[in-house]
Amino acid sequence: MKPNKNQIALCQLVELNSKYWMNTNDISSPTHGGDLFESIQSVQNWDELNLSESQQKEFESKMNDLLNFIQKV
Repeated sequence: MKPNKNQIALCQLVELNSKYWMNTNDISSPTHGGDLFESIQSVQNWDELNLSESQQKEFESKMNDLLNFIQKV
């Protein structure tokens, strides 16, 4: 099954942030957490995606977990 529009939009956000992390000169910087928050908050089409607020918060939490894991490796 092909990804739906929600899955594509979330993957694009993962891609955007991961590319930023790959090109940073300081992966350990706490600034990345704030930048991640800003990136997620800037999504204009949350309503169009029909994601609940709890789904949005879960996505943000998972992205923070991913960033934290990458920073620790």
